[in-house]
Amino acid sequence: MRRVFYTDNNPDRKQLQQELLMRMRALRSRIAPDVLARAQASLSGISFDAQQKPCEEDIDSEGNIRIDQKKNLQTVMQFLALNPDNTKVHKEISLWLTEDNSR
Repeated sequence: MRRVFYTDNNPDRKQLQQELLMRMRALRSRIAPDVLARAQASLSGISFDAQQKPCEEDIDSEGNIRIDQKKNLQTVMQFLALNPDNTKVHKEISLWLTEDNSR
């Protein structure tokens, strides 16, 4: 068994990380995309079918998916509150919101 000490300068550790990342990428490329999506959905606790299809009550009579704008705005505001240091995102979102309100 090979011992690797956890320091940032350790070349052995970096080499092992690179080898593992290459192996993971190779394995991921061999897995069918739908199998990978199902695995990710099961890990997140959402059923695969529910994740892929909108609920029937979310679709209007014309077949369009309804969007809860109030909930979307709450989500964006919560994201901004959780990331106060990201000024670039704050500026882009405020610009987007002012453009949207001017219509």
